Amino acid sequence: VLSADGKKQMAATSASSYKQQSSVCRLLNGQRLTCVDIDHKNGKTVLGFDLGAELSIRRWAADGNDLWSLAKPNGYFLEVHGDGTYSYQPGSGIDKRPAVHNRPLHKQIHIQ
Repeated sequence: VLSADGKKQMAATSASSYKQQSSVCRLLNGQRLTCVDIDHKNGKTVLGFDLGAELSIRRWAADGNDLWSLAKPNGYFLEVHGDGTYSYQPGSGIDKRPAVHNRPLHKQIHIQ
């Protein structure tokens, strides 16, 4: 669910038409991510943007599938799963540090 101005809400899911998904994503064009709130129980995430948009990402089933992932400039990937766990691992060939797989989120996370 995307709220562009705190009032108007648009929704798109994997079952939505390409046109609907594109319309929702277009509202984020040019906005800078400013904060991330992650619920440690189920991985539900709210992304906040500088022009007021909020994007809510939630699971459909309590499973270990990725809700979302973020590619970091250092070559690592952060993945938050629908069962309240996360993984943090390097992309292929980045370095020899061990990956972190399916660790539980222990508390509400707020990043600003």
